[in-house]
Amino acid sequence: MDITRKGREEMKIKKIPEGEWKEIKGVGKFPEGMYKEGMEYLEADQLAKIDDWSIIKYFKPHEFSCKCGKCHGQLGIDFELVLALDHMREIYGHPITINSGYRCDEHEETKKNPKSSHHVGGRAVDVSAKTSRIRYQLLHTALQYDIFQRIGIGKDFLHFDLDPDKDQMVAWLY
Repeated sequence: MDITRKGREEMKIKKIPEGEWKEIKGVGKFPEGMYKEGMEYLEADQLAKIDDWSIIKYFKPHEFSCKCGKCHGQLGIDFELVLALDHMREIYGHPITINSGYRCDEHEETKKNPKSSHHVGGRAVDVSAKTSRIRYQLLHTALQYDIFQRIGIGKDFLHFDLDPDKDQMVAWLY
């Protein structure tokens, strides 16, 4: 059996027909029914301040909280990032595991890189990508649907961030 074909059959990305998408002003198109009625009228800066987790289909707040062990799971993730990742999960069609979301000032990684870590501002997330196939599928989804324009590629994880003050349409290796 052709392993490439077998892999494609196992890891199909869910396609959502164009007519089932709804434009959310300042953010982009999202699958119909993912958000409560009226959400599409909010500006991007207002959307980022919303933290109504009931509209998030695939993730829970604790998945994005700090894991340093000192701050007791402080949550400071930017909700726009959560919305983007939830959208990506819908299209991808498979679970996405969050390795790291928000990081407080006491987090070991923050202390190593206090000024450049996008996790400190809650604008970045690292997700598990244990195999090359999973890494490819996640990258394919993020790029094809223009969900993230800043992507870091590690051996077993992908970093996605939404920092508007940094260069866009970039990818880097860890």
